[in-house]
Amino acid sequence: MKDESRGTRNQKPETNAMPKLFNIDIDAVTKDEAVATVRDWVQGGAPLDRKAPCRYVVTPNVDHAVMYGHRQDLRNAYSNASLVLADGAPLVWASRLFGCKLPERVAGSDLVPAQSQGRIPDTRFAIQ
Repeated sequence: MKDESRGTRNQKPETNAMPKLFNIDIDAVTKDEAVATVRDWVQGGAPLDRKAPCRYVVTPNVDHAVMYGHRQDLRNAYSNASLVLADGAPLVWASRLFGCKLPERVAGSDLVPAQSQGRIPDTRFAIQ
């Protein structure tokens, strides 16, 4: 799936909305869905776009939400990210208050180890 306002955003569950919270578009996915999306990218499930030859994931927390309004470099990085995951529990709580419910917190610190569990042995996988 490609969202013209946010760079290349391929192979995400299409049933999930993308709530805007503190002006940040956050993907409403669970940890399992995020893991599956990244694995699909690694295994070549979705072609790269010429405009965005690299996919990356950002994991906003409350500190990022505060800085987002003041830092153009952060807004640029987020707008070009292939996946934006709510790393902070307060973001998930706020999403419920504002009626744009995120399913759960998806921390980068949980996403990285989850990628290595059940990995296909012959698949090249680099975390940088």
